[in-house]
Amino acid sequence: MSIKESISAYKAKILLLYVSTIGLAIIMVTIPFIEGRLIDSLVYIKNKNLFIFYCLILLGLGIGRIIFSYFTTKVTIVVKQQVTVDINKKILHKILRKDSSQMVKMDLNYLNFRVNDDLEQVLTFFFDQLPLLVTNVITVATIVVFFFFVNKIILLSLVIIIPLYFILFIIYNKKIYISTYFLSEKQTIYNSILNSIYNRYVNIKSNETIDKEIKRLEKTEKELLNEKKINYHLFFNLSSIKITLTLIFQIVFFILGGFAILNGYLTIGLFTVTIQYFSFLLNTVDEMFSIYSDVQKSKVSWNRLSDINKLPNDIDGFYSLDKIRMIEVRDYNFSYDGEKYLFPQNLNFKFETNNIYGITGKNGAGKTTFLLCLIGLLKNFTKGEIYYNKNKLSDINMKKVREESTSVFLNSMFVDNLDVKSYLTSIREMDEIYSILEKDVMKDFFDSKYFSIYDNLSKNIDVLSSGERQMVYILGTILKKNTKLYVFDEPSSNLFDDLIPVLRRLLDFISKDKIVIVITHEPKLLKGMKEICLESRD
Repeated sequence: MSIKESISAYKAKILLLYVSTIGLAIIMVTIPFIEGRLIDSLVYIKNKNLFIFYCLILLGLGIGRIIFSYFTTKVTIVVKQQVTVDINKKILHKILRKDSSQMVKMDLNYLNFRVNDDLEQVLTFFFDQLPLLVTNVITVATIVVFFFFVNKIILLSLVIIIPLYFILFIIYNKKIYISTYFLSEKQTIYNSILNSIYNRYVNIKSNETIDKEIKRLEKTEKELLNEKKINYHLFFNLSSIKITLTLIFQIVFFILGGFAILNGYLTIGLFTVTIQYFSFLLNTVDEMFSIYSDVQKSKVSWNRLSDINKLPNDIDGFYSLDKIRMIEVRDYNFSYDGEKYLFPQNLNFKFETNNIYGITGKNGAGKTTFLLCLIGLLKNFTKGEIYYNKNKLSDINMKKVREESTSVFLNSMFVDNLDVKSYLTSIREMDEIYSILEKDVMKDFFDSKYFSIYDNLSKNIDVLSSGERQMVYILGTILKKNTKLYVFDEPSSNLFDDLIPVLRRLLDFISKDKIVIVITHEPKLLKGMKEICLESRD
């Protein structure tokens, strides 16, 4: 999924993060030691110059801490966001190149949540948890060296107690990984359903399906909470054992440290250093548990991102088409699973230029699915052949055909956060658009008492009514340059009745030397078209 490559592209800044992290860690473990020496210079040596010297060292360490903190914060916040945007774009590009036959089976809303959650978890590990691990290693190493020279008995207690934590990690490792994996899945599904309910607000209110939607959400909510309880108990048990060990360690530490002072083996300054290092060590242990938890979550997220990458890619032929003169469907059928075919009888018909074809049939008959097959998006589990100019669809570079020669209007089209003018100019230059709109039939359809494209150019698409959005998308479909094949899925479904005959004339206008295929149930639109009825299995 190009995560490693994307992170490597910022290796200089990431190296700066780790250098600054190491610098900060060294400063943080040095400050308590200098503070201890400063106290001893007052209590035992009583040397003003030495006291000032230690004060200046602490000042320098404080300035260094500010400088290193600036770099670590900048990389963690700014560079992490840059990497997130970069990888998200690459993942999206990868997904859009996956086999459409596989992708249409997935809940893409769920997939979006899953990718974002997993990517955030993985990058948090690289930019936050891994530097924290480096800090902890330096802290532990410094503390071990300190106690080796100051008090070997305290060091021995550390050597005994620290391995106990690693034993805990080994015992709980697999259980926590599995629980975290299932918890991530349940959380993503829950968020997906919740988001879907918000997105379908009007539809749910219109059909008064609120109770059904809430019940569906509650079912997922119950599964999520049950998994959360399992995950909680695992971490609670782990945390309880850790607290017990820490308490034992704390008691032993203060007993040993106190006797060392009473026996004159330890100065007050070094004891304050010892206390702070002990506090550091406890925090380090807590953070190690947190890192351990995040390692499990990151492994889950990394594996889930890898699972997406394992999905098969689109496979296209190599043959290029300059023109589309004819499309022939010969003994063709399609199946989502390789077992039950969609159409009760194999399909046989031709589409030729200068013609408009109306695809009809009951809801669920497979009209939209057939069009997706026709433009090469659904290719698995098919029988028969589709030919473009007598060339098999499987031999043709259909990605290039869709990019250069076809223009498709789908009833589910929706573009967020974009104004009408920006959407249209992403397809064609504005002066060309104005010129095309001067044609009589274009004026009649796109500048009428029902709708004027000129009045809506500055508006965001998502604030338009469903009918207005449909008009905008129809215009966008028509504007695509060099189109040889137009495909429209229910283009009249949200239009005023008076505009449907105008749309019919508009289809005639664009059909010269083109193939136009329209899915519709509207008699006014079907008038004069070559009708193809797809039968359903029921």
